[in-house]
Amino acid sequence: MRLTKVQVGPLATSGATKIGVSQKPNGASALALDGSTSTGYSATNIANTQSGTGGGSFTLNGTLSVGSPAVAQLGGKSVVILSAGNDSGITFTVKGTQAVGSGLGGVVYAQETVTGTNVSRTATRTKFLTVTAITMSAPAAGNVSAGTNGIVTLDTARRVLFTPGGNDASITWTVYGTDWNGELISEVVTGVASASTTYTNYDFSTISAIWPSGASASTLTVGTNGIASSRPIFLDRYALAPTSLEVDVTGTVNYTVQQSLNDPNDVGYTAVNWVSHPDPAFVNSAVTAQSEYGYIPTVTRITLNSETAGTGHQVVYSVLQASGTVM
Repeated sequence: MRLTKVQVGPLATSGATKIGVSQKPNGASALALDGSTSTGYSATNIANTQSGTGGGSFTLNGTLSVGSPAVAQLGGKSVVILSAGNDSGITFTVKGTQAVGSGLGGVVYAQETVTGTNVSRTATRTKFLTVTAITMSAPAAGNVSAGTNGIVTLDTARRVLFTPGGNDASITWTVYGTDWNGELISEVVTGVASASTTYTNYDFSTISAIWPSGASASTLTVGTNGIASSRPIFLDRYALAPTSLEVDVTGTVNYTVQQSLNDPNDVGYTAVNWVSHPDPAFVNSAVTAQSEYGYIPTVTRITLNSETAGTGHQVVYSVLQASGTVM
C-alpha cells in the first residue's frame, strides 16, 4: 500500500447559528437553513411581506414571481413561510410543480401543507420547481411572506451542531447533504434536553435539508462545532498487517486516531462504529506522534476534537501499510 495522507483543518470559526438561526420548528416540515453559511435563502422572493388577516391566498409578488397570473420560478427549492404573529393554529398550502425522474426532465403537480409558526418560519419538505399559489386555512395573526430556503456549504466536511432551547429529547432531526466526496448522505440525530447540545457522527460538506420528527419544545439553532474527521482510509485486508502511522501537528489542536472493522460499503458510512487507537499517544493528543497497527482494521481515520480557529491549526495523518500478501 502506498503512503496515504489526509489532512483535517484549519477549520473556519464554529458557531451555533451558522446553518440555521433561532427558529421554532413545528413538526412535520423542514427547518429554515438561513445561517451565515447558507446561500439562496430569502423570506420574500416569492411573496413580499403582506397582511394575512384577510385570509385566502398570498399575492405572489416577490422577485421570483413573474407573469399574470404570477408564477414563482424556484428551480427546485423548498418554500419558507415567515409569520410575524402566532400562526401555529393554521396551515399554509403551497401549490406548484416539482421534478421527477433521474435526468429525464419530468415535471408533475406538487402540493404540500405546512403548519404555521409562532413568530418564526416553517419550510416545505418538497422542493418546488414553480409555485403557483399559497393559501392559508384561516386569517393569519399578522404579516406573512414567502421565499426560498437556503443550501448550506461548509468550509470543509465537519459535524452539524444542534442547540435546542427546550427539552427535545423525544424528537429526532434528519440531516441530508453530501460528504467529502460529494456523495449523498443522511443521518438521524436524536434530540437532547434543554441546555444541552448534540451533533452528527458524520461530517457534512453541504446540507440540503433538515427534517424534524416533531415540534420542538422551544427554539432551536443549527450550526457547527470544532470537530471534524478525515476521509476514511481503507487498508488492504489481504496484505501484511504491520502498518506505520504518523500524525504531524501544526498549531494548537487536539486529535484522536480511530479505526473500525466495519466496512462502510456494507453498513453505510454513518453507521460505522469507530474505536479509539489503543496507543494513548494517539488519543486526545496535541503533539506530533508515531504509532502502528499490528493488525488490519478495515478503515482508519483521524478526528480533530478541537483546534484553535485561524490559519495553520491542523493535523496531517499518514498511513503506510506493509507490502506483500498473507500466505
